[in-house]
Amino acid sequence: MPFAEPTKNLNGLCVPDLSWMVENSEEAKVAAVFVDESISDLERTWRYLLGIILGSAILSLVITLCMRWLAGVSVWLCIFLFLGGTAGVLGFSGYKYSGKQSIKIINDKSKTSFLELKKINGADGPLSQVPFAYWASNTHFWLYLAIGSGIFFLIFLLITIGIGSYILRHAQA
Repeated sequence: MPFAEPTKNLNGLCVPDLSWMVENSEEAKVAAVFVDESISDLERTWRYLLGIILGSAILSLVITLCMRWLAGVSVWLCIFLFLGGTAGVLGFSGYKYSGKQSIKIINDKSKTSFLELKKINGADGPLSQVPFAYWASNTHFWLYLAIGSGIFFLIFLLITIGIGSYILRHAQA
């Protein structure tokens, strides 16, 4: 039985020979131009690429060698930055919940007045009934965020104090 497409032998298997489709294809011509341009770019810039690779290898070696002395500093810096960020979230959410901030309202007569967040109707409603886009204007959101970040901050602070005292005891021994 004759085949509809010409075939060729590939490891003992009869596979269709589709080279005629590729030769006449516009995509194949675009791909050939892309490959030619990429190879010519590599021929022009191989020195820069080699320099970048060698420079990054030397930099990574230096960083690896310095890591022995800087590991403790970087770990404690990350811990204190994390504690500071959590304390910042706790403080900001407590401030927003306290209602001390005001919302700027422009009246019809171009007069500006300020209204405290807790005095706005619906600002203290259940969070489950408030659309996500308006959570920032709901006092319950800030209360929940303050409670969650406070608990998280306290747990992480106690863990940090415990690990710090453990490290100091064993470092002296």
